[in-house]
Amino acid sequence: MKMRNLIYISAALLATLSISSCSDWLDYTPKDKFTADQQFATSSGFFDAVNGAYNNMMATSLYGYQLTAGAVDLMSSRYNTGGNSARIEYNFSHFKYTDQSVANAIGNVWSGMYSNILNINVILKYLDAQKGVLTTEEANVIKGEMLALRAFHHFDLLRLFGPVYSKTPEDPSIAFNNSADAQIYPILPANEVVAKLIADLNVAEGLLSASDPVLKEGVLASAADANGSNSLRYRQFRMNYFATVLLKARVYQWAGDNENALAEARKIIGREDIHTIFPFVDSDKLIGNTTDPDRSFSSEVLFGMYNPNLYTLHEKYYDMANLSKATVLRPRTTYLTGIFTSIGDYRLLSQWMTTEDESEFVKFKKITVSESNPKIHYYMQPLMRLSEAYYIAAEALKDTEPVAAVECLNTVLAARAAATLPETATADEIQTELRLEYIREFWGEGQIFFLFKRLYPNIPKALNGEANSAVTLSAATTVWPLPASEQENR
Repeated sequence: MKMRNLIYISAALLATLSISSCSDWLDYTPKDKFTADQQFATSSGFFDAVNGAYNNMMATSLYGYQLTAGAVDLMSSRYNTGGNSARIEYNFSHFKYTDQSVANAIGNVWSGMYSNILNINVILKYLDAQKGVLTTEEANVIKGEMLALRAFHHFDLLRLFGPVYSKTPEDPSIAFNNSADAQIYPILPANEVVAKLIADLNVAEGLLSASDPVLKEGVLASAADANGSNSLRYRQFRMNYFATVLLKARVYQWAGDNENALAEARKIIGREDIHTIFPFVDSDKLIGNTTDPDRSFSSEVLFGMYNPNLYTLHEKYYDMANLSKATVLRPRTTYLTGIFTSIGDYRLLSQWMTTEDESEFVKFKKITVSESNPKIHYYMQPLMRLSEAYYIAAEALKDTEPVAAVECLNTVLAARAAATLPETATADEIQTELRLEYIREFWGEGQIFFLFKRLYPNIPKALNGEANSAVTLSAATTVWPLPASEQENR
């Protein structure tokens, strides 16, 4: 991969640190360039760089759109994107990777992700080089977060550019960059990348288990007092201990290692205090709240982004009142009625608005915002949530301990006011419900296509849109091609 040497820490990596509010703390503004030695000479310099690495993820070319509600979601083929082949939405949903706009978007994902990985590696390098600048707790937390965040980036690249793992885990996939030096890294087999991810996540988990305040103090979703620091607060906007463990469970599940995936999921759902730290959403904040409903179920989010542009997603792509039928993203006809089997499901009631035969996705619709007293869910864009740990455990248990699997799945279904499964449910029935749950739970969050790819070809056509479309999901269409610029350099 072609990258320039990082002589300076760029302005994009810097973020201002404030103790006045969550919004101020997470916003960043350009600064003059510093040399790396200057940047990391103080604890505030380290935390500024860390904030910058997280803020870089918010780009619309990355998790601000394409890797959540955009390209990855479109590829699950649930939307009616019309027949206009000039639209990038149509071409992503039909796997038209040779379309120039699609190719450009894919190239931006590749370059943006590896650019931020390089930034993360610079932070990791100076953690070792500048010992004594941070307290032991601060150094442990930053190193744990950055190792986990690097794994988070690499894993999504693997899921996009790598093969269907269950079929050909030894096939070429992506490059793995664990250095702050700009150089060309080899494309590795997918199973080698998985091994490197697990190694990073094991170290990250050890560091965070020793020092992450989320374990003793919770998510700390408010500003510190006048004499305190926000550096280790707002843990839901950081790759905290729980997000790191869930990511490790994701990786093991992707690799088909159910035993280890289950073990990691149980580190989360087996804790007595897990619903104190991450309580299931209060229905009064959804159904009974017309002013500022918490449609993202923010209390359950293990890791998300603070995205001040969150509401523009609805305005640009889902707003049926202001967008034409030719451009608005809406589900295929009758798709929702097949997915939501319980009409009282909180997700259906709070995240969808149905008029006649049309359904509008409103998870990211603008709500009344109090800038003087902001709530945590105003600008939270979810990336990892508690329910996934239950789904991973249920899938791992369905063949050997189906009753325990049903218990895991029913925990989430009950919290959504959805119909639960009987204890006698079979492994096939559990898996069917799990597929539906992923679609109901993660709409607009980029996880559904990854479900289809992981389980390929065992996805009913009605779920991936093929029943009502000429779209054909295949092993080839699940793999993003390497960008042309990347291929030229190899």
